[in-house]
Amino acid sequence: MKLTADLTDKLYVTDLDGTLLRGDQTVSPFTVKTLNALIAWGLRITYATARSYHTASQILREINVNLPCITHNGAELISTIDGRVLTTNELDNDIAQDIMDTGAKMGLLPFVCGSVGDGAAKLLYCNPVNSAQKDFIRMKLANNDPRSHEIPVPTTLNEIIVFHYLLQTQESHPLKDYFSAHS
Repeated sequence: MKLTADLTDKLYVTDLDGTLLRGDQTVSPFTVKTLNALIAWGLRITYATARSYHTASQILREINVNLPCITHNGAELISTIDGRVLTTNELDNDIAQDIMDTGAKMGLLPFVCGSVGDGAAKLLYCNPVNSAQKDFIRMKLANNDPRSHEIPVPTTLNEIIVFHYLLQTQESHPLKDYFSAHS
């Protein structure tokens, strides 16, 4: 099939959750076949997601995405060829510490994604206390996620990329109210 210039001169970006992925968090064989055919024909296709590159690349491993992707809600631009971080928009350390301190005053400890001195990606967490956190850690451990590390006390990474507060809906109201009032 020959594609016209008006199709190949555009960049097509898709979200994953609720868009490209099925309800079971997988990509259908039809979608894999279709996207790979479109990429082979010259369409420029990539994705933007709230997920980490580690997680997204595992889900999309059968799709031949060859353009950089956007991960962590725009915090990182990653090469899909070799997984290299091309751009990082990390949080300012003072802002990151303020978020952690505010959460701690409310008895909330975040999951923190970022990098350490050697540049390795880490997902740090302290003592999961609610069912959402426990389920998340159980899933990460079941998938042998090498980034996951339980730490005894909250810490600040060299570069903080994103915080995840995993809460039941009713538990999130104090944090939401605080940041709504202070933004």
